[in-house]
Order: sequence, then C-alpha cells, then structure tokens
Amino acid sequence: SCKDVIAQQYLMDIIIQVFPDEYHLATLESLLNTCTQLQGGVDSKAILVSLMDRLGSFVRENPDSVPEGLQMFKVFGTHVANVTTSAGSAMDVPGILELQTALVNFAITCYPEKLNYVDQVMAFVSQVFDRIGITCVEDPKSVRLLVKLLTTPLESCKDTLLVLNLENWPRLLRYVSSSTGRQVAVSAIKNLLKTHTHITDVGTVEKLFDFIGPLVADAQPDSDTTDPVDEEFAEEQNMVGALVHLFTNDDTDVMYKMVAVARRNFGRGGAARVIHTLPPLVFKVLMLARAINSAEASESRKVGARKVFQFCHETVTALSASAPRTSLNLFLQCASAAAECGYDTIAYEFVTQAFVLYENELSHEDERIAAVQVIRGTLHRLRVFNEEDYTTLITKATQYSAKLLKKPDQCLAVCQCSHLFWQTETEEELAAMEDGGDAPNLHRDGKRVLECLQRSLKIADACIQTSMHVNLFVEILNHYLYYFEQRNEAITVTYLNGLIQLINEHIADVDSPEEAESAKTHFENTRAHMALRKQDDGDETDERFKELAI
Repeated sequence: SCKDVIAQQYLMDIIIQVFPDEYHLATLESLLNTCTQLQGGVDSKAILVSLMDRLGSFVRENPDSVPEGLQMFKVFGTHVANVTTSAGSAMDVPGILELQTALVNFAITCYPEKLNYVDQVMAFVSQVFDRIGITCVEDPKSVRLLVKLLTTPLESCKDTLLVLNLENWPRLLRYVSSSTGRQVAVSAIKNLLKTHTHITDVGTVEKLFDFIGPLVADAQPDSDTTDPVDEEFAEEQNMVGALVHLFTNDDTDVMYKMVAVARRNFGRGGAARVIHTLPPLVFKVLMLARAINSAEASESRKVGARKVFQFCHETVTALSASAPRTSLNLFLQCASAAAECGYDTIAYEFVTQAFVLYENELSHEDERIAAVQVIRGTLHRLRVFNEEDYTTLITKATQYSAKLLKKPDQCLAVCQCSHLFWQTETEEELAAMEDGGDAPNLHRDGKRVLECLQRSLKIADACIQTSMHVNLFVEILNHYLYYFEQRNEAITVTYLNGLIQLINEHIADVDSPEEAESAKTHFENTRAHMALRKQDDGDETDERFKELAI
C-alpha cells in the first residue's frame, strides 16, 4: 500500500538482491505482476534488467533449477512488452533499447539454441519503432544502444550466419544510418573470421554481401568519398576481402559461383576498395584452379581450370588501373599457378601482362627495382615453357634490369639475371627426385651466364666515381665463384683470377672509410671461402680451386 516512489524502488531492489534465485524462479510471475502495479515514477526498466541479469547467470550455471512448466522467456517477454507499451511516450527510445537488449542477453544465456527468441525481440522493437514513427535512429545514445542490441547476438552466437538468416534481425538495420550499418557489419565480419565459420553455398554468400553492403560500396553510386590511406578504412576492407577464405565446398562448380558473386560485389566498391578486396579473391581462385587441375576428370564438371584462369585474368586486369604494382605481382602469381597446372600458353600470357604493366604503369624507380626482382624470381621457378618462349621472357627481364636508372642497381640486377640462364632445382623438386621422381627440365646456357656477368662487370667499372665499384666487383666475384662450383664450363679459373687481381688493384683506392671497410670484409670472407675450397681432400672440385691465385 506504500505509494512512495523512492520506497517502492528501494524495496524492489532489496527483494531482487536479497531473496535467493530459487525463490525468484518459483514466484517469477507474481514478482513481475507487481512491477506493473508500481508508481509511474518507479524505474521498472532497471528492476527488470537487474532481475533478468541475475536469473540468467543463475540458470546458466544451474540449468536444472528452472521449475517444470515455467517458460521464462515467454514470461519475461510478456511483461517487458507490457512495461514498454503501458509506459507509452514516458519510456524513451534509449529505455526501450536497453530493456530489449537485456531481454536478448537473457534469451541467449538461458536458451542459446533458440535464436527464434532473439528474432521475436527484434520484431517487437521494429513494431515499436513503427508505432512511434521512428524511421532512423539518430540520437547518439540511442544509436549506441541499438548497435549493442544488434551486435549482442553476433558476438554471443557460435555461428554468425544463423543470426544473419533470422527474419527480423536484418529488418532492424533499416532504422540505422549507413555509418552505423557499417559498424554492425564490421562486428559480424570479425565474428565470422574469429570463429572460422564456413560459408558453403551461393545463397549464403549473396545474403552476406547484402548485409555488409555499407562496407562493400557507397550508398550513392559514383560517390566514392573514402580516403584510401585511412587506416580504419583499410582494416575494414582487408576484413571484407578475407571473407573469401571462408568459402568452402567440395563441388568446384559451386565454389566458382561463390567467388563470382564475391567479385561482382567487390566490383561495386570503387578503386579505393578493390585494392584491398580483389587480391585475396585472386589467391582464393588460384586455389580453386589447382583443386580442379588435381581432381579427377568429371563429365559433370562445368567449370574447368582454363575458365578459372580466365576469371583471374579479368579480375587482375580490372585491378590494374587502381594498383598496377599489386596487379603485376598477381599476374606473376597467376603465371606460377598456370605453370604448375601445365598450361604453358596461359602462363606466358600472364607473364606478358606483367611485362606490359612494368613498361606502361611503373614510373617510380623503387617500384621498378622491386618489380624486376619479383619477375626474376618467378621466371627462375617456371618449368613449363619451351626453350624459345623461356629465352624470350628471360631476355626481356634482363633488358629491364640493364635499363634501371642507377648504375649500381643495373649492375646488381643484371648480375642476378644470370641465374635465369642457369636454373637449379628447388627444394620440392629435390625431394621429389629423392622419392624417385623425374628430374625437372632445367634451362642452362653457360655462355649467356658469362655474358650477364661480363656486362655487370662493365657496368660496375663505370661506377668508379661512386666509391661502390669495389663492393660490386666482390659481389660479381661471388657469382663467378657460384657458377664455377656449379661446373658451368664457360666460367673458368682465368676469369676468377682476373677479377681477384682487379679487386686487389682497386680496393686501396676507395675513398669512403665505410665503403672501404665493407669491401675489405666482403672480399676477405670470399677469399676465406676460396682458401677452404683449395684444401686438398681428394675432391675433384677442390682440384680446380688449386689454380686460384688468392
């Protein structure tokens, strides 16, 4: 019979905190009925939130404590709805959202397998918003609470896709702004990646991209206002791109359709986004090409490896205008995969496209130096080409190296290009040979190796004004020494002795103390290696080293 607001609030708090949980479960409906009879000034929301949090924690630890026949969620849901609607305009939007979030937490805690309870809460909130005329939640506090309501099931459910498949949860997103929708989408993606959730069908991929639409593209077409150097934006787009690595299906035709949906959606994102989203897609598709190539032939398979490589070609070409350096690397990755699958013509086309980008799009010298290194490393591992095609490609790569801007860069690049004319087995190939496999078809042309080394020596000699020429001489000596040990007949001891004499003549003339110290240390280490090889242990290779004048 007490009508004092403060007294009623205090008494209800005491009852909830002091009486045991078992008592509350046994008298739940009576306790909640009492809440509807409290004075208008009493914060019924706080009372219900406190009670739901307490009972939720207790039931989670003691699931058998719930009295038979007691449908807790239904009881709480009914009373929460009554408190919300009876309060009318007195309960503001933040209060409604806070109360419904507590109900969602309670449902997930006590009934984790019944996501339909969560969906019922989302449906109720949508109905309340429609009734009071809300079209977009803009108040900062309300936005924060609505985001919490939407992300709570995402963060609590083991399978995020189950939440996305709910009927009413996505509908609640229509009441948020684009920026808030992005925030919710980021939360969903983080949980998908964290739990390594497998996405196994085309329908789920399409639904996922519909949901993360605010991250995939701008709300207005042709209005790309994003800052490509924004770290937060870049992190978001990297996560979006990483979603393709969750795609999995044993049916390669289904996988192809899934990545096709991804590319279609990524293509809407504009230049600032595709530099983050398309590279992961290309690597995923290359995995698909390898899977198709290694699988047994099947008449029912509609998508072959050639079509997948065509898909890669189109994707990287679309990226090339926005990120030519990345596209060059991707073309070379595609070439490696095509060579691995035995498609020499396709691999040649990919390398050619990389060369086109190098010639037409790369203007910064640092980019050219890095690109030449990647081109050289890729070509050295390719085994699929015939003699003519391979020679054409490696000759072009050597020309790129010789045309770098700075002489020292030219010298080192041309020297390293010598390895393109003297392929060696990779670790994988050596292991396969030990297991009885065939030896790889290696391209070896000793004379062209010698030409590269002599050309690099000529360039190094032109660097005499830079104080770097002696270091370059020693580097070239090490390459001569490598091929000498590899039994390249074009590399004779005469060349080695001549180069050693050249270094001895110039090493004292280096002006820079740092360059002089570096050159001397480098040369001494090389001489120590040669001296070790001259030791007589009966090995035929060491016999050849006895002629070195060190």
